[in-house]
Amino acid sequence: MTAAPKKMLMLAILETLRTYTDAEHRMRQADIAAHIEADYGLTVTRKSIHVNLTELVSAGYPLEYKDGWYYEHEFSTAELNLLMDGLIYNPNIPYAQCREMAAKVRALGGKWYKPAPGQSLNRPANPQFMYSLDVLHEAIAARRRVKFQYGDYAVDKRLHPRLDENGEPKEYEVNPYRIVISNGRHYLVGNVHKYDNAAHFRIDRIMNLEETRLPAKEPGKVRGLDGGLRVSEYLTGHAHMFSGDVIQAKLQIQKTIINETLDWFGMDVTFAHETADTVEATVRTDENSLHYWLKMYDEFARRI
Repeated sequence: MTAAPKKMLMLAILETLRTYTDAEHRMRQADIAAHIEADYGLTVTRKSIHVNLTELVSAGYPLEYKDGWYYEHEFSTAELNLLMDGLIYNPNIPYAQCREMAAKVRALGGKWYKPAPGQSLNRPANPQFMYSLDVLHEAIAARRRVKFQYGDYAVDKRLHPRLDENGEPKEYEVNPYRIVISNGRHYLVGNVHKYDNAAHFRIDRIMNLEETRLPAKEPGKVRGLDGGLRVSEYLTGHAHMFSGDVIQAKLQIQKTIINETLDWFGMDVTFAHETADTVEATVRTDENSLHYWLKMYDEFARRI
């Protein structure tokens, strides 16, 4: 065993508490010393541990004492479970990357965090997905255009780029404005530069993405975004992420599907003319999304 240099000892104490303790699992100073000797091969005294703990607390590290020392983890168990479920059941993230990210989330909870068992979804996953997310965030922040190909899956279960009139992979030049999530999928909301209307693209189907040095068109010049991009309104106006202009439609619905109506069209739905069984709902959405929704709930809703 060797004596511990002060800076190394401080880090060793912090890492020991972060890894092995939480509010339900605390350590006395003797326990901390034993772990440091076992994990780092360092000889420490109770006095040196006490001095370093005091300095760490003074520096603002989340260390607490209640019948023993413990690290107050940044995320609660419920929050970690939420993050873990979001990873495991995200259909966009390739399995290998999902497993790596899940391990990082698990480490945030220390030794005693035991997530419920889960299994990644067996769905198509674009290996460029994480890269595309990163580049798009950078381009949006820098207000620059991007170029990419956009793919569709074929019977070979592989993503193939859409082709232009010459049979070559079609290139999209897009002004990117926002990344949103709808129905568990990540979408880029933007504008194809040569057109004047808003468009959105599933990010897991974007291929060979590049950020350009060209400035992006201002959203105010884009039809559908000229009043500003308000994400909540955009998502409820495109409930199934179809393209098209947003319209206002009146529906007569059975009151048994009020939950589903608010789920899809948001809290801006207005209700009127209530009867014992039905109510009139006014929603804002695009025609394609409305048509799709009415097909799902044709026994309970009709357009009026």
